[in-house]
Amino acid sequence: MQTINKAIHVLSKSIAKIGAIITALMMFLTVADVFGRRFLDMPIPGTFELTRFGLVFIVFFGLAYAQIEGENIGINILYDRFPSIVRKILDLIITLGSIALFSLVFINTLKYAARISNSHQITSVLRLPVHPWIYISAIGIGVLILVLIWDLLNNVLNFLKLQRRDF
Repeated sequence: MQTINKAIHVLSKSIAKIGAIITALMMFLTVADVFGRRFLDMPIPGTFELTRFGLVFIVFFGLAYAQIEGENIGINILYDRFPSIVRKILDLIITLGSIALFSLVFINTLKYAARISNSHQITSVLRLPVHPWIYISAIGIGVLILVLIWDLLNNVLNFLKLQRRDF
């Protein structure tokens, strides 16, 4: 179990680091584009397209790491007032629902990427194919699903421990 936990943490942290590096590169590109546009009257062609694709990395590669770190939004006003057993049951239900929802998103993202690939869509300035970026978002969603499955296993184990302790 510990090996799986470590592998999931390393995977999610690694793709989050890729997102962080892309963030820095986007910042430098945007600064260079603004500088070129304002002072040299020479904007960098394709900056908007590259920034748009960079956002794919930032958003989708940060999802799993945010889940592991507990940084996703939660409403604790009522949750903290529930008894421990109710909180554990809610954790199970929420995690199962999240896995189901993101599995549907994952499947539909793959279908959409295949459809875009078959239509050979490219960007207008740099003439880059669009479908690889959609597959990249699917990778981020897939890693999030792995983290959620791991959370589900931990929630089940915590629920079972709580049940044994109560009896």
